Amino acid sequence: MHLTGWLPRGMDDRIASERAASVGIRTSPLSAFRRQTSGRGALLLGYAGVPERDISEGVRRLAQALR
Repeated sequence: MHLTGWLPRGMDDRIASERAASVGIRTSPLSAFRRQTSGRGALLLGYAGVPERDISEGVRRLAQALR
């Protein structure tokens, strides 16, 4: 299962994905799945394999990485 995490306008989702990876969170930039070269950035976030107790910590680390 996945969800789309929309980023603030102007934030590059490929850079955001790299920042997430730097804190151990694997994401995919939504721009990798579209043909257009422009549009609002987003991260594709998978959560099916993540224990519920770990999700809050992951969200905290992701937010810190994207600041």
